[in-house]
Amino acid sequence: MKVYLSYSQSDKEWADRLRTHLDTLEYSGEIDLWDARNVNIEAFTRDEITQALNSAQIVILLLSPDFLSSDLINTELSEILQKLRSKEIKLIPIVINYVTPKLLGEIENYKPININYPLMTLSFEEAEKKLEEATTNS
Repeated sequence: MKVYLSYSQSDKEWADRLRTHLDTLEYSGEIDLWDARNVNIEAFTRDEITQALNSAQIVILLLSPDFLSSDLINTELSEILQKLRSKEIKLIPIVINYVTPKLLGEIENYKPININYPLMTLSFEEAEKKLEEATTNS
């Protein structure tokens, strides 16, 4: 199963923590993970992202104000939402830092696992449980 992980570079620490949970699934061959580690950030092309999105069955979004204010990510989100509407992918949104419903927009309809409790507000153990929950419920 192909998994696409999308996050702001400002949230890289959280992406790394999530990857520790996903790595076991990737090593066992259950998933094939694509994220910013797969490209040279300065030299990647839009086509690489589109190709990765087109082959994904699951998309994980790490949501934060930084994520939602990125022009590149907003272009990416447009493609993701289009695929969601046509039921081509499953979405797993995870809230890193508080974001208003207005900023979340249509993403809020896809029930982030922790909409009221962003990971930044939780203890290390609670945040790890939420990340584990996100990876096991996919």
